[in-house]
Amino acid sequence: LAPKTHVRNFFSNIMMAHADGLSPTNPKVYARARQEIIAKKGAFWDEAKAAGAEWTTGKGTHLQELMQAISPDRHASIYETVGASLPRFMNNGAKKAARWMAEGYQDSEAFFKQALYIKHRTDGLGVSEAMRRADTAIINYAKMPHWVKVARSSPIGVPFLSFTYGATPLIAKKAIDNP
Repeated sequence: LAPKTHVRNFFSNIMMAHADGLSPTNPKVYARARQEIIAKKGAFWDEAKAAGAEWTTGKGTHLQELMQAISPDRHASIYETVGASLPRFMNNGAKKAARWMAEGYQDSEAFFKQALYIKHRTDGLGVSEAMRRADTAIINYAKMPHWVKVARSSPIGVPFLSFTYGATPLIAKKAIDNP
């Protein structure tokens, strides 16, 4: 749960979102997702929540703190946004960072799923298909099988087994669909 692990997770989510069609150089979509997550309302947020999108049900308090430090609307890409925001975020202190580490993975998932949902809806997909695409494009650590959860947390376990388990089928599918 170290900050560097969350940064890697965030960049992995950027790449998975890109593989599903959301370019890192599309700050308008990321800015809209940020805005709706902070407010917990907005046209796309309300629509996804009404349709039962799991990413709209979390507490999101730590995500809101993180989103305050990240402003995609000021940069040409999400990479520039993260790079510019990291010093400010890291300087918020270890105590504040430690508070959100446990929920950080799910909060990061929510941000990218909301951004993907917005992208797919603006591309003309229906609500259900946009939700399905957003939900399957980003790893959902809460939906890992029990054996993966046990193996990653056992004393001799593999700590990044969840990522490997979740990412391998996504990468394989994208490699087949788009060699």
